Amino acid sequence: MKHPLENWSALASYKPPPGPTISVNWDNVRRAAERDRLEGQLPLSWGYHGGAPFFKRLHYIRGFENPLIDFMTDPPELHKPIDMVLEYNHETNKWLEISLDVMGFGDDFGTQNL
Repeated sequence: MKHPLENWSALASYKPPPGPTISVNWDNVRRAAERDRLEGQLPLSWGYHGGAPFFKRLHYIRGFENPLIDFMTDPPELHKPIDMVLEYNHETNKWLEISLDVMGFGDDFGTQNL
């Protein structure tokens, strides 16, 4: 797998993917939330990975080491992918319109060895 912005030379032609909510059936989500409330359950959304944490989304497009170095050196190019990631993750607000009580975000930078 290649990171599309591993090299800054690709920045000018890079087009970010559509937002994470493009394939969500909002009517189904609303109905499920209403059903959960009526049954006394907390409306929730697990498995929603479009709203991956900021750094994780950034390292998907830049690679793991590049953002770490970028944060130390602050190249002027860095601001464009940061804005892209923030705009992409901003679509998470669509879920707030449904008033879910629980949202799950996948992330794991842990290790299996102590």
